[in-house]
Amino acid sequence: MKYFEFFDRIKAWAKENNTTIEAVVSNATDKNLTVGVYHGWKLRESLPSGEYCYDIAQYMGVTCDWLISGKEPKTLPAPLPEIQFGEGRTDFVSRRISDIVSNLERLDDRSLHLASVYIQALSDAATVHSANVNKNVNGIRN
Repeated sequence: MKYFEFFDRIKAWAKENNTTIEAVVSNATDKNLTVGVYHGWKLRESLPSGEYCYDIAQYMGVTCDWLISGKEPKTLPAPLPEIQFGEGRTDFVSRRISDIVSNLERLDDRSLHLASVYIQALSDAATVHSANVNKNVNGIRN
């Protein structure tokens, strides 16, 4: 990995989003990150700490992997929607879903992406299975 690609990706993202590197750096974190610190990393030919990389990536809506290495996927998975429980739902279901969401929130970007792929595959398989069951049930009725 060439260190300067990290900075090139930030610069390109800023341009694509009609903003400046200064705005990205100053808005990405509340840890007193300044443009001077950013340019210091560049001059020293070093990358920022993982914490700063994470903050910048989160602000930009991209993965840390992409920001550092250029590896896809570039963008973060969509955030989980707020879960609303209707009447008649048990506390058990509420707690279970809350536990699942809590576990997902602790995953790093790569693991969260993999979990998302697995969940989508399970959803697709369930849809196909449900369609096959309905087809078989309708065939029996006819």
